[in-house]
Amino acid sequence: SRRVKQRFIGQRTQENHGSQKTNATDAEIQRLLVNDSGVDESLVRTVTAILSAEQQYVPAQQEYPGKITFFWARDAKTSFEDNRLAWRRIAAGGFDVHVVPGNHTSMREEPNVNLLAQELKRCLDGARI
Repeated sequence: SRRVKQRFIGQRTQENHGSQKTNATDAEIQRLLVNDSGVDESLVRTVTAILSAEQQYVPAQQEYPGKITFFWARDAKTSFEDNRLAWRRIAAGGFDVHVVPGNHTSMREEPNVNLLAQELKRCLDGARI
């Protein structure tokens, strides 16, 4: 577990080296890993995969034919170029925004995750109609 954490920290440092852009989520994750706060290895692998996918993602130059449902983290910091609503431009079938408590990380943790789950359930139930 410690080896994976050290590899993750080194990887993120190399990716961000020389760049003035920093990701608050990266800083949060690195702080957790450096402090060896008991974060398990599977979580580290999941976060690593998410961040890797984010780095490699190239959006299609076409519209998405369906509707996009976006869960907006109410308490997210916006000290970066906030382009979250840009998804609206490619959503040919509509774009719904649902504001939920927390930031990008804490919206998936107690107690916020319960409200996120309730909102997601309402969306899924509405999609079945």
